[in-house]
Amino acid sequence: MKKLLLSLVLCVTAVYTQAQSFAGNKFFDNWEIAVNGGADTRMLSLFHDDATNGKLGASIRKDLLPAFGFEALVNFGFPMKDNSPIKYSMEAGLNAIVNLNNSISGYKGAPRLFEVELLVGAGMLHYDYREADKYTSAYMKTGVNLNFNIGEAKAWKVALRPAILWNIDTENGFIQSENSCNKIGFDGRNAMVEVMASIAYRFKTSNGKNHFVPALACTQAEFDDLNAQINVLRGQLVDRDVKLIDAEALTKKLTSELEKCTKKYGVASLQERNLFSVVTFRQGSTTIDKSQIPNADRVGVYLKHNPRAKCHIKGYASPEGSRTINQKIALRRAQVVKKYLMKRYGISARRITAQGQGAAKLYKEKDWNRVAVCTLIDK
Repeated sequence: MKKLLLSLVLCVTAVYTQAQSFAGNKFFDNWEIAVNGGADTRMLSLFHDDATNGKLGASIRKDLLPAFGFEALVNFGFPMKDNSPIKYSMEAGLNAIVNLNNSISGYKGAPRLFEVELLVGAGMLHYDYREADKYTSAYMKTGVNLNFNIGEAKAWKVALRPAILWNIDTENGFIQSENSCNKIGFDGRNAMVEVMASIAYRFKTSNGKNHFVPALACTQAEFDDLNAQINVLRGQLVDRDVKLIDAEALTKKLTSELEKCTKKYGVASLQERNLFSVVTFRQGSTTIDKSQIPNADRVGVYLKHNPRAKCHIKGYASPEGSRTINQKIALRRAQVVKKYLMKRYGISARRITAQGQGAAKLYKEKDWNRVAVCTLIDK
């Protein structure tokens, strides 16, 4: 007795511990109700004799884990033929259910479309015969549930439920006849084959879903701390955006003042004036880094305020790597700067040329040769 109680305590502890890894696993979570209908008959006749009965009933189920739950049910039987020896029957039982999909393959965060379950149960079955005494017999049940979970929320379930009911009463068999076997055991003469279909509804849980949801690996305090850090980073990002806008405004102001000065002192009277801006890249990269955006913006602002100016962009690569790859990288760098000027400042493609020059030795330092050189020509 002590060993049995100890095993029960260990089992309950294991289930409780595993249940903590799922959100929405309170007492009133993961309940479902079902309506059942079908028929049963003696195992040895398989629906071909007068003892075949129709069955209707209801059940309520509580899942402790995605792979394990309990079910209480009540079914009422009625004869399907006029010459049936049975007036009516009633079944009341409790089943333990194991979900094979979740036990073997693991729970994926929501019920699968199709699932297979095993059930083992026990209960009482009452029969009222037309020409014999009433009797009540204890039984055990083994069966399979073939479940189809439907709907976007997986709240509804349609199931086919074949099972076998075994008589475990030493005095009464399921069927009162000379073929009855009045012994405990899994004997076909004292067994009923049952085929039921059911439709069930899962109630919504405290996690907002109609099923188990894996719990987060952090506590609420850790969650709040992470949110606070995210808000700080967002604030820093906003501050940088404001500073960038201020810098662009200052650039426009200085460019405007420069234009006024050039007109005032006649510098613009020169027939041609070349200006340069260099955009550097990381090794193997063809993406403009944030630190290099001001260099590209300088070209864009100038082209925006000088409609007659044009820009020649030449891309280069450092000497490492093959000639073919370096040529592609160099061309891509020039094209990336061109696309940036067109998209950000609306510069016409006819005013910008982009060429790849391959590997270059513009500077002694190899890293300095990963550039796109923008030459502004103002006639």
